Amino acid sequence: MSSIDIILNQLGLDRESAPSQNEWEQLLDNLDKELDKKDDLIAESEALKLAATDANQAKSMYLANMSHELRTPLAAIIGYGELLYDQAEVLGVTQNLGQYLNKIGVSANHLLSLINDILDLSKIEAGKIELNEETFTIQSLIEETLVTMTPVIEKNNNRLKVESHSDGPLGFMHTDPVRLRQILINILSNAAKFTHNGDINLKVQRKRISVQPPVAMKNMVGWMTFIISDNGIGMSQAELNQLFQPFQQASGDTATHFGGTGLGLAISQHFCQLMGGHIEVHSEKDVGTTFIIEIPIIESDIETPTDSSIYRLKQIQAEDGQGTILIIDDDQMTRNIIAHYLMQAGMNVELVSNGQEGLKLAKKIKPQAIILDIFMPSMDGWQVLQALKEDPDLAEIPVILATVDDLKQRGFALGASDYLQKPIKRETLLKTIKKYSPTTGPLDILVVEDNDQMRDTIKALIDVGNLEVREAPNGREALSLIAYSVPDLILLDLMMPEMNGFELIEQLKSNPLWKEIPIIVISAIDLSSEDRQKLSGAVRKFIRKTKINRQQLLDLIFNFVQQEVTVVY
Repeated sequence: MSSIDIILNQLGLDRESAPSQNEWEQLLDNLDKELDKKDDLIAESEALKLAATDANQAKSMYLANMSHELRTPLAAIIGYGELLYDQAEVLGVTQNLGQYLNKIGVSANHLLSLINDILDLSKIEAGKIELNEETFTIQSLIEETLVTMTPVIEKNNNRLKVESHSDGPLGFMHTDPVRLRQILINILSNAAKFTHNGDINLKVQRKRISVQPPVAMKNMVGWMTFIISDNGIGMSQAELNQLFQPFQQASGDTATHFGGTGLGLAISQHFCQLMGGHIEVHSEKDVGTTFIIEIPIIESDIETPTDSSIYRLKQIQAEDGQGTILIIDDDQMTRNIIAHYLMQAGMNVELVSNGQEGLKLAKKIKPQAIILDIFMPSMDGWQVLQALKEDPDLAEIPVILATVDDLKQRGFALGASDYLQKPIKRETLLKTIKKYSPTTGPLDILVVEDNDQMRDTIKALIDVGNLEVREAPNGREALSLIAYSVPDLILLDLMMPEMNGFELIEQLKSNPLWKEIPIIVISAIDLSSEDRQKLSGAVRKFIRKTKINRQQLLDLIFNFVQQEVTVVY
């Protein structure tokens, strides 16, 4: 049997029934056409995939630009509102204007939260959300969360209770503190919104695990659990089933009665999953709701405990004593008023309520000056003043007496440097403290920002005297100003025309005369890991425009230039 016969036999054919030459050619031609169609489909599929990738990149760029364009004017509104409130306090007109200024702040921050939710969801859908992990204390995270949430919870006459059920200290975690705080704020906000005249509880637990977890979580040593419960309106099972769906409220009329975008819980669940954790929810209609958030604790949380929060920065500054004013007064209201005035002026303060503690702390931190009350129980101001002047390590610290009686002559005779009569006026206090601030030339601060309103806001926030502020609308003009005179510090936006912030930083890093200039980035964009890598080593601090706080900004400036700024009003 020939080879042709064998092939025909395998095909179930014989020579008589085999296709003719023309039929074979037709079959081959059809096969070629089908193969060509397949190649065309593959090419079309690749083109569509490439187009989708380009569209995704364009969407990401659009989101970055939208983030910048929306948040920048909002930051100016919030900043100007805070400045107006400060000015109203100075003028003593907060009783009339305070409620309106507060409403501006509340409304602007509410709008900001809605914008952030929509942008976050868009980035989640595009797969662009990244965690920026750092090691921090759970205690500082809870404190920062409560600063934001306590007024919100109390607005509906609710009572907040915070408990720790851990065997020992809450300790440290290593994850993204901003996203974790956002999860807690979203869920506490829901509890506050759907509860009136009720109780909201936050329980925090640190739990170790005894069973080795899967390989993917081999460094995990336990769980940090946050339990948020309320006795509000609760939810039915049908409502629970759609709870974590974007743009969904618990029921059809919820948005009408309570407002909101319905995005917070969907975003929180995604962030939680990114961290390797999960969220559970239990609820009963008209009884209440409980959320359980569990985030893994990894081994490095215990081995590398370094807290980089602003609270730690303040603690370090206070320990050094540089620029710190020590207030010794047994009256809590007086202590708080003096501290408020000084902190608004950009100074660090330490407070104690009696002479014994005041002497101990003065020995420890060597403050720049001491404000001392005279009439205190147990150990009065005269005894404290005498002890200070008899100690060689403390004798040179200026002591400013504060009392309701005119006892300045006796105070001067015992070594006091100055005298303030209660009730203490803000202008008198600041003028007196100014005498004992180090005398230095003005600090040269360069603000690089393309938005006129934002530049004005930043300049107003740091307008405390002894600061010389220059400004540039883009990196190119900033380089010209730096070449003329090297600034002490740069406040830098990232998204600018002609030369953006990233490009300016590269220029500064390449010049040995400029590479050590401290830089604080103030921007509305969300940094990717690649962006953070570009900024690493050159930028001292990143501040989101919508989170600018006057006290924080002044603290950072004073810290980076290592000198106190004299406050002039």
